[in-house]
Amino acid sequence: MNLRGNIGAYGIAFLVFPILMGGILGLGWLVGDVVFQPGTGTALIGTFAISLPFIFAAAFFEEVGWRGYLEPRLKAFGVPTVRRHLLVGLVWAAWHIRYILSHPEDYSHLPPPQLIVLTLVGISAMSVIYGAIRTVTQSVWPAVIVHGMGNLLAWPMEDGAAVLVETPMVFAARADSLLMIAALLVVAGFALRWEMRCENLAEQ
Repeated sequence: MNLRGNIGAYGIAFLVFPILMGGILGLGWLVGDVVFQPGTGTALIGTFAISLPFIFAAAFFEEVGWRGYLEPRLKAFGVPTVRRHLLVGLVWAAWHIRYILSHPEDYSHLPPPQLIVLTLVGISAMSVIYGAIRTVTQSVWPAVIVHGMGNLLAWPMEDGAAVLVETPMVFAARADSLLMIAALLVVAGFALRWEMRCENLAEQ
């Protein structure tokens, strides 16, 4: 897990999505677009407890493929940093778009072409974040954690029985909403600078 010198990075991996999703839903609540249903906290805790092992297992197997194998292979072939992350993101997005098109009932708030474009942008931003934290820590585990935390929080937040979002294209707590995409792009920019600074220090 390469914990030595990387405790801060692991902390970031745990906190990125709780902060982003909490901030977006909180903003939506302030403007009256997001409604937290009675018993939301209890319902979410129960969902987290049940789904946590399955969601983190799925995140683990995905990250072993994307950041554990594909990223290092592309790096060994000399693919530049940004292009490498975006290529991995393209493969990762293709994996998810298959699911989206086969389960339209889970993504009914947008027409498929629009949803696919937004998903590509959101996943590309996440690919930069996950790839950067994997490079900085030299371990796939922080990527597994940030990926798992994102999924763990996003799925219950889409359940109208817990959280009702009137304008999901803007305030949904997932990577195809406009506010989440904007937030992910900002974080991706900081993550990329962090990665490049660490790489430059390693070369000195």
